[in-house]
Amino acid sequence: MIEPWLEVLRPRVRGERALDAVREIARHHRIQASPGYDDAARWLAGTLADEGFDVRIEEVAADGRSAYLGCVMPEGWSVRTATADLVAAGTRERIADFASEPLSLVQRSAPARGTYPLVALADGTEREHYEGVDVRGRVVLTEGAVQRVHQLAVVERGAAGLLAYGRRLVPPTLRSARSSADGVVRLHYLVERGATRPRRTAGRGSRPAGTRRRRTRSTPPSPTD
Repeated sequence: MIEPWLEVLRPRVRGERALDAVREIARHHRIQASPGYDDAARWLAGTLADEGFDVRIEEVAADGRSAYLGCVMPEGWSVRTATADLVAAGTRERIADFASEPLSLVQRSAPARGTYPLVALADGTEREHYEGVDVRGRVVLTEGAVQRVHQLAVVERGAAGLLAYGRRLVPPTLRSARSSADGVVRLHYLVERGATRPRRTAGRGSRPAGTRRRRTRSTPPSPTD
């Protein structure tokens, strides 16, 4: 039953084409319900259409409430600019910029602007780590798990935000503890005091309620084509 379809696919499938497709899709910052996700969906739909597939992009309200296929759709998220600077002793050093490194901004951060004192915590994932430490209105520098530190520092203690510094080791490109600095990934976001959602770093941005989460469906060409 499946053989006719495999005969159609075999002459069209090549490792080089698959790698080219991965490279193209990887160009887009594909956070759900974001412009990058939509751009990737449009590219995929166009590529499939060029191959003779009947393609339809389904749009679902990205409002954080609507459900589709049993899942609640996330709110739309879009970033125009986001930067973080370290200011000390009359100097200013840029440590993160969304324009050059989109992954430097924790996804779904929301807008914020200002200058905040910095307090360093070795970890910050346990309540005892905050004994004798006032984080209210400050940005917390941490190597701990971001979601846990966000809950303890921001939601419960009124910190202005987080600056997370660490290294993510992912197979098959594992790095040892003695790896050079190019293995370090910096992540950051700021949150409004007392907020339960992350806030974006200094810069402008929006999260339009009308943004849609896109899904691409396609119908393969007939085996006789």
